[in-house]
Amino acid sequence: MGHSKNEPFESGIVSTGDTRLRFSAKLYLVAMLLATFDVEALLLFAWAISLCESGWPGFIEAPVFIMLLLIGLFYLARTP
Repeated sequence: MGHSKNEPFESGIVSTGDTRLRFSAKLYLVAMLLATFDVEALLLFAWAISLCESGWPGFIEAPVFIMLLLIGLFYLARTP
């Protein structure tokens, strides 16, 4: 009773090995990069919908925003 209570139940399969896996920092960097660019795509979609209301200042801000994103992307791609 004591030994079986200390083991996790994995669908009837006895677990082997260590549960702590080490992932490289690059994996987390790529995950954060993907999440960031997903949010930025949503912002650009909202900008495209409100283009008529924002006028020329909104039209000029979008390419500046895209250029900042590209600069960040090139910086991340360049770092080892």
